[in-house]
Amino acid sequence: MKRSRRSVAISLFVALAVASAFVVAIAGCSGSNDEASTSASKGLEASQVQDDNLKTLNVGSDLYPPFVYTDEYGDIVGLDVEILTEALARIGYKPKYQMID
Repeated sequence: MKRSRRSVAISLFVALAVASAFVVAIAGCSGSNDEASTSASKGLEASQVQDDNLKTLNVGSDLYPPFVYTDEYGDIVGLDVEILTEALARIGYKPKYQMID
């Protein structure tokens, strides 16, 4: 019995999704990150790190509320801004946001 292309594509997609889930689970359980465990043991969060010690990374974005928008003071804020600021602080960078078209 011959299978349609659509059912083959769906089967391949499901197999890829399951394989990806296993890879992520195994990668998350393997090894130890000494730097992360040291920071966790000291109780320091990335948001508490001094900005003077961080390298600057230029980040460009357009307005897309509620993810990126300007507040009443003209500062670039939003959900994406908060997430990216925290993620970059954890790897040793501070973002410099610029609006682009």
